[in-house]
Amino acid sequence: MSQQTESISVFSSGSAKYEEAFLAFLNHTDQKIQAKSKIAEVIDRLALPAGEGKFIDVGAATGDVTAWFAPRFETTICVEPNTHFEASIRERCPEAEIIQKTILANDPHHLQGANFILCSHVLYYIEPPSRLANLTAMSSWLAPGGILLVILQQQTTDCMNMLKHFLHMDFDLPGLADQFASDHAETFDVSFEKADSHVITDNFGVAYQVAEFMLNLLPMDDPPPRSELEAYVKENFATAEGGYSFSCSQDFLVIRRK
Repeated sequence: MSQQTESISVFSSGSAKYEEAFLAFLNHTDQKIQAKSKIAEVIDRLALPAGEGKFIDVGAATGDVTAWFAPRFETTICVEPNTHFEASIRERCPEAEIIQKTILANDPHHLQGANFILCSHVLYYIEPPSRLANLTAMSSWLAPGGILLVILQQQTTDCMNMLKHFLHMDFDLPGLADQFASDHAETFDVSFEKADSHVITDNFGVAYQVAEFMLNLLPMDDPPPRSELEAYVKENFATAEGGYSFSCSQDFLVIRRK
């Protein structure tokens, strides 16, 4: 296949290529730092004594984020259907229970009574018609006063605009939040918060790798040509200083059971 017709790489979330691209993203963005600060702030709102309560990390992946906050709770549960991450979670969170099921496949009785549920950058992998059902299921696990925190990229970031351009799809977390709030106003308080984040690198190879990683957030039956993504990165993300910068700011949906 010629360079002109070669498609971008397509890889699953359990592959080595995904992990490599994910690390490139994490090493060149402040998104994770911003998320850590916001998550800690939301947990503080629970006013739980240290070492008490139940924490569920939905889509725990490698367990890195889980490990930051597990010490604040008595019980930690990782809901992570991708078996590829099991060893990593066990290494980082040896005391955590691991449930290798999707959200809707879980036994709600086992997960009920959660004080804090984190669902960070997971809804990308759930088909749009099922997102409300998944959100409703997670909220049903909350104890009175408990908080579900859902994190996704904002609709208008450079990364999301790129997904719209190539894949003609985007994510409407505010719309999903409005729909949930309308259906559950008597049971839950719903609020929306934001934090700005960017990918910054001096290396085109890294900028391209992160852009390719972002496109892999969605299924790609017909991946775009590599040359078109390269051109898009150069045209839209290049800075006057010779580097590359593109926004990946985050939405934080806070659902609290009354």
